[in-house]
Amino acid sequence: MHLGESRAACHTAGMPRILLAFLFIPAISLAASQPSLDSLRAAQQSYVDHFNKFDASALAAFLHPDYSEFAASADTPDLWAARPAAQRTTTFTDLFSAHQTLKLELTSAQYVIAGSTGIVEANQKLTQKPNDGILEYIRTRATFTWVFAADRWRLLAVHRSAPPASAPPAPALAQDPAEARILTTLLATPRWAGVPMVDGRLLRVLAESIQARNVVEVGTSTGFATLWIADALRKTGGHLTTFELDHGRATTARRQFEVAGVSGFVTLIEGDAHKNVAQVKGPLDMVFLDADKDGYLDYLNQLLPLVRPGGLIVAHNMRFPTPSPDYVKAVTTDPNLETIFLNMDDQGAGVTMKKR
Repeated sequence: MHLGESRAACHTAGMPRILLAFLFIPAISLAASQPSLDSLRAAQQSYVDHFNKFDASALAAFLHPDYSEFAASADTPDLWAARPAAQRTTTFTDLFSAHQTLKLELTSAQYVIAGSTGIVEANQKLTQKPNDGILEYIRTRATFTWVFAADRWRLLAVHRSAPPASAPPAPALAQDPAEARILTTLLATPRWAGVPMVDGRLLRVLAESIQARNVVEVGTSTGFATLWIADALRKTGGHLTTFELDHGRATTARRQFEVAGVSGFVTLIEGDAHKNVAQVKGPLDMVFLDADKDGYLDYLNQLLPLVRPGGLIVAHNMRFPTPSPDYVKAVTTDPNLETIFLNMDDQGAGVTMKKR
């Protein structure tokens, strides 16, 4: 979905008043009630809450008469702005008729007020969980432009940055009851520091494709990625050893493994993985790193000698959070390794093969 950039994205406190008028923002006298960051945050949160309840009438009350959302189109933002307001709200209304399972989340939100204009910039997640299967959320960078008049905030425009270059995958489908049990558990697994769905599915594809039988994961969290790997290992007859520092997350993960029916071939070791990976015995078919980013090089140095020729080291967060430059250098300058980077329009994953 290619979404244009909005003119409203670049308001600053020094923007000439004539440009504010161009955006249909009414002037507010100094005597009128002044907007505050707290009131803008409250308005934005209320908007998100009503979105998640699919309360279209409540959402409509937030909209400025000239509300626009630049939708999937070859049109420029200016062409969209020239269209009647009713046409420019089509995306908003169609969202509710076409997708009754979406949930809106904002992360890393930043709030700025310039005069009577409020800007909310955030990473936006639109999560869809259909009745059958699992569909990954769509992640974009969104800017919400609000105007303050008559003691209330009104939403003037929403625009989003360029979407991921790769289309979201179709929902994962269960081949048999055992896989259905794992996928159902995945839906209910808390996503604390978990990988995106597309990266979890990548792990499953890689593990089963190389017929992995001995896999190590560093950074279990609540077990979301672990379950994807386990889905592959139940077919290959393999075993997964996973390391987690936090007791609470480890407890949640163990519970999820029981529910999913994979505890028999998943071993979770609590504590400092930098010390505990010394327990690992090779040869390893695959290693997945998703723990402290600055520790990736140490994990690589300890585990790479145990990886069989043709085996894989998969490192998460090669785009954000910021990866360790030492790790990236290590896997891209060693002639004995071949590294590619995937899903770099999202959090990013590095897939390194140990050459034969």
